[in-house]
This record gives sequence, structure tokens and C-alpha cells, in this order.
Amino acid sequence: MPKPTGDEPVRVLIDSAGREVTVPVTVARLVSLAPSATEILYAIGAGEWLVGVDDFSNFPEAAKELEQLGSFTPDLERIVAMEPDLVVAAQIISPEIIEQLSSAGVPVWIADSRDVRGVAASIRGLGVAVGRESAADAVATELEARLETLTALMTEVLDRPRVFYELDASDPMKPFTVGPGNFVQDLLSMAGGDNVFADASAPFPQVSFEEVLARDPQVIILADAPFGITATAVKARTGWEVLSAVRDDRILEVTPELGDMISRPGPRIADGLEALARFMHPEAIMK
Repeated sequence: MPKPTGDEPVRVLIDSAGREVTVPVTVARLVSLAPSATEILYAIGAGEWLVGVDDFSNFPEAAKELEQLGSFTPDLERIVAMEPDLVVAAQIISPEIIEQLSSAGVPVWIADSRDVRGVAASIRGLGVAVGRESAADAVATELEARLETLTALMTEVLDRPRVFYELDASDPMKPFTVGPGNFVQDLLSMAGGDNVFADASAPFPQVSFEEVLARDPQVIILADAPFGITATAVKARTGWEVLSAVRDDRILEVTPELGDMISRPGPRIADGLEALARFMHPEAIMK
């Protein structure tokens, strides 16, 4: 594809981060640096325009066939050489990367959300940016309907279990978890659970076993299960046997697929929400 001459018509749009982005009216070559963005692009029918993705983009299957460009430090030279009309990323991308790509004449669009309900807006915004407004609106509307249905079911739940969401237990006595102000916290609440560290001072705090013990979670969700942490291992931890979740065997081992659904603000977030709600409230979520 020939390099833009500067005469192509453009639009100035606002992305999910509130940034003004100058986007070509016709977008035909895309690079995604976020798995959630990759999923959105395929869902709205723009996957065929992708020429490269980040190393973590593994859904749908077609994404695995694309050239991988790195993860948190993508190969900028290769990206620029691909001459994309637009690079789509998440808010985790560093400002330096955005600046370097922008300086090379490559616009960067942030498609992200800090809460579950904001995913639909992110989908619609990206749809406008790549010229797939109608398809994006359809995907977003369907997502909103599913979220509304699931949320309505959870409002009828009387018993909301105390939940401990384990991110990393490299040190089992000082695990990392989720606190306030992040996507997963919002998801847990919508699924009918109360995060025991919702009052933490950081979005992803490292806590002590004594703190976990004091809050006595009734449900433990192992987001680190794909890395080898099992319910059996949790039960074997010194002192953990007294926790309600361990005594009642209410420990969810998150599969890699479910982990992606839960952690990515994309079209499958309703699937992740339903899976969490079903585990905590099987009586409320009919099969």
C-alpha cells in the first residue's frame, strides 16, 4: 500500500482515553496492540484489515495467524514499516510509544474501558474510527442487553458472598489481588459478589494472609490457575483451611479462556460475567 501523501481526507475523533485522534476517512490497514481491541475488530467485521497484532491476541483463531509485534514493548520499526492507517491499543500502552508512533505519522486509537458498562461505548467508538459504525452498534447493543439481563438477575440475589480474587500467589502468604478502581472489581460486583479488598488503597494490592484471614472470603477465584495454582494447592496452604471458601469448597479455578473473558474489556465480557455469576449463584443463573 502506498504511503499516504497527506492529501487523503481525515476526521478528528475522540478515543476512549479522551484524546483527539486524526483518523483517515478510509481505513484499510490496522495494527492491534491489545487483545481486547483485536476481539472488537473481529466482532465488528474489521478483522480482515488487521496486518499485525500483539503477542497476546489469541482470539478468534484467525488472530493467531497474523504477524506478532511484541507485547508491552512492541517493535515500533516493524509497525511503522507495515504502514498502518491506524494502530489500536489499550490504556496500558505507554505515552512514549504513542508519541513515537505519532511522530512517525501513525495515529494511535485507545479502545479501552475502566468499567464493564463502558465496553459498549468503546466498541461503538472504535467502530466509528474504522468505518464499521452499524456493525459496532449491533455488537454493542447485544452486549448491553446481555449485561442488563444478568445484572437484573443479580439484583434479586439476597446473599452476596465475600470474594477473594487471587491474581498472583508467587508468595502464597502475600498474594496479589484486586482492589477498587479496576475492571475486575466492577465485574465481581455485577456478578453478585463483594470483593473483600474493595476498600484497599491500590487497584492491585499485595496483601498478607492475616488480612485474608480477617476478611474470611466465602469464595476464592484463582485467576492465577492458568499458571499452575490449583484449588488443592490453596487448601494445602498453612492456615488457609479455616477460611469459609476452603471449608465449603467454593474455589474457582479460572481457565485460560475464562481468564481472557474476565480481563479483556471486549465483546466476550458478558460471557465472563455470566461464568462468575453462575459459580457464585448457580440457583439464579438457569442453564
